[in-house]
Amino acid sequence: MIPRRTLSVLAVAGMLVLAGCAEDPVVDASTPISITVTIADGTITPLGLEYDASTGQPVVVDVTSDTDDELHLHAEPEKTFAVTPGTHQFQFTVDVPGSVSLESHHVGGTIATIDVRP
Repeated sequence: MIPRRTLSVLAVAGMLVLAGCAEDPVVDASTPISITVTIADGTITPLGLEYDASTGQPVVVDVTSDTDDELHLHAEPEKTFAVTPGTHQFQFTVDVPGSVSLESHHVGGTIATIDVRP
C-alpha cells in the first residue's frame, strides 16, 4: 500500500506537469520569423505553414518568383506586397493580436498562418 503522503505528492507533481503543458509557448519577440517562398511553374511553396508570434515581432519573407504575383497579409491593417520575377524581401510586424494569414492572390494559396499574441 502506498502511503497517503506519497499519493498527495504524486498528485501535486502530476498537476504541475499538466499545468506546464497547458502554458502558451514562449515567443521571443526580438527574434524575427523567417519565411522563404518560391513561386515557380505555377506553384507556390510552401503552403500551410503555421507560426506563433508576439505583437511587434518582425516577420521577414524572402520570395523568389518566376512570375508576377501579389502577397496579401490579412491582418489589421492589411498589407500587400507586389511580387515580380526575381528575388524580393519583405518585412512586416503585426501589432493587433489574432490569427493572420499570408496568401498568394494570383498563383493562389495560403502560405502561412501566424497566431499573434500580445
